[in-house]
Amino acid sequence: MKMTAKQVVEMAKDKNELKDDKFNLFYLTHTYDEKQSKVWVKAPYNAETFEVICAYIQYECFELEDGYGMGQEDVLKVLEKFYGCSGTFSVSKEEKKSGIKIDLYENWEIYCGLANDIQNIKTLKREGMNDLLSEFVEEFYVKRIKVTGMN
Repeated sequence: MKMTAKQVVEMAKDKNELKDDKFNLFYLTHTYDEKQSKVWVKAPYNAETFEVICAYIQYECFELEDGYGMGQEDVLKVLEKFYGCSGTFSVSKEEKKSGIKIDLYENWEIYCGLANDIQNIKTLKREGMNDLLSEFVEEFYVKRIKVTGMN
């Protein structure tokens, strides 16, 4: 039986350690990505915990700037730097078939009503993460100004 988002968050709150003994293969997508690219991630988490981590990262970024939507590459950078994940590895085509899809838009929608609960999970907090997220937001607006000529 699949857990509800609320149950997943409660489960994560109760854990002292979120990592699993084995690595799982995930791929990040985004419903509104024009290229529909997949960003592959190897992570020491089960699917439910990985979903919560991605939602947490998105919420933290949203708190900094609600007009910026994180893409797969930005989420990967955070996962690599702060959560022991890797975007650089080799797997066979057969192994990729078992990859677990995480659509960042859908994940946000599933967990959006639980922002305060997710942001209060102590094991998700990482020192320096907001600095990296701020860099993404700043970079986004610098590019936007260059493209549109806006100030």
